Amino acid sequence: MAVQATMMFCKKLTYTDINKRLAIPTKILPSLPGFNRSHAVKIQLMHRTKIWSIDCTVRKQGYTKPVFSRGWRKFVVHNKLKIGDRVTIYKVQHQDGSSHYRVEVEKPAAGNHEVDETTVTRHRREQLPNAPMISMLASVPINTLVDDHVIITKPPVCRIFGTNISGEACCKIST
Repeated sequence: MAVQATMMFCKKLTYTDINKRLAIPTKILPSLPGFNRSHAVKIQLMHRTKIWSIDCTVRKQGYTKPVFSRGWRKFVVHNKLKIGDRVTIYKVQHQDGSSHYRVEVEKPAAGNHEVDETTVTRHRREQLPNAPMISMLASVPINTLVDDHVIITKPPVCRIFGTNISGEACCKIST
């Protein structure tokens, strides 16, 4: 049976998303099951091989502001989600008309979920001044005496991040 997955939204998690509820875009409401004059609907959210029952609720009056509420925190705790992790929600539509929702979680590569302005400023300060990362330098001839013969060689020299490199390593970089 053919299935079709459509991305509904992608969100970088905030403090509130982790500790209370996941605020979701209003524009996806038509992709959710009908609320039928109710302010809550249950959805089945699949992550890896586990199905999570999550309540999606909207306000009773005014701006609807949809959120994943009951069941969401359990999902967060079980999957060790942190501020800065990214969730992507898909609607998976089956050929028979049924559907479910799938979530993918992406964690930052560095494992550092919270980067503050101090960290960013410190990293900028540590960068080398406006020097090119790789530059070729003029090579000076070297006279070598081997078995009464003078061999003149010009080893390539280059500079990488402010450090002179010569010989084979530089040849590999320059080619």
